[in-house]
Amino acid sequence: MARKLSKITGVNPAIDPGFDCKDLVVSDRNIGIEVELENVPQRLDPSEEYELLILEEDGSLRDNGIEIKTPPIQGTRIIQALGELDSWVAKRKVAPEDSERTGLHIHVDMRDTTVPQLVNVLVTYIIMEKVLFGYCGKDRESNPYCTPLGNATSRRDRIYLGSLFSKSDNDILDVIYNHPKYSALNLKPLGSLGTIEFRLHKGTHNTAEILQWANIVLSLVDFGINYTKSPQTIIDSVCSGADTLLDNVFRGHLRTNYTELYDDMLYGARIIQEIYRTKEFSAVENSLLSKLYAPTRSKKKKADKIAATDVGEVWITAPTALYSRNTTGGL
Repeated sequence: MARKLSKITGVNPAIDPGFDCKDLVVSDRNIGIEVELENVPQRLDPSEEYELLILEEDGSLRDNGIEIKTPPIQGTRIIQALGELDSWVAKRKVAPEDSERTGLHIHVDMRDTTVPQLVNVLVTYIIMEKVLFGYCGKDRESNPYCTPLGNATSRRDRIYLGSLFSKSDNDILDVIYNHPKYSALNLKPLGSLGTIEFRLHKGTHNTAEILQWANIVLSLVDFGINYTKSPQTIIDSVCSGADTLLDNVFRGHLRTNYTELYDDMLYGARIIQEIYRTKEFSAVENSLLSKLYAPTRSKKKKADKIAATDVGEVWITAPTALYSRNTTGGL
């Protein structure tokens, strides 16, 4: 039986007493919300207290920059926290601003999940990473505070990420504790908070935007956790049914339409394949992805070959289905 992350990291699960909420795609998973803002008109008032908001000055931000965050919350308490944020903003004479230095960060509790479930979340995320940046704003891809995992184009980076697909607790812990904090998907908090942190979104105090982003993130995580087939089938579906995969992952919450949508998904699938192929096949026989696009040398010549890109020459078993589709469509 696969071990839960809480057993590997020593960070035990905690339950927030939230209730089911029709505004959330998932009501029974804890999240933490962090909002960074600049140009806050007044300095923080110590007497101004909220049940679910923690307000702190942030020296890394400008013009009375602050960070507003919540404890781990779920269900109706998420809506309560967003209501408190609306109340806080309404008291300011001038609305605070976001900038390239600010972000909206969502922590998702993963302490009750297993390593295979985390792997499915990670595989799904990397496939969808560029799509998520398309939603958040392509300019965020070059932001140093949310570096894409898809930028792991060096062999060293891929070997590092590939260690997460091992059954060794030590390999998994090595990835968690050494993961770069400013990654678009930050795995480092797994070792201290039991969460993964989505850092792609720009800073905002618009609670409708925050709720929408929370539902997008929760949808992706819930898909990965509850996916019962192998990670290979997730990647196969990029080629055989990209529209269906998008619908299944985001349940209609992610609305975006741009020309490179399907090419961006294929790029993510290539990255996953390259991460696996950085290791010698004989050395990864216990890997959770041991059968992920690993044809023998003799069979590779017969496989469909895709032109070399900045992630190297790759082979995907059924590329024609994706390349023949109309790439001008969206969700």
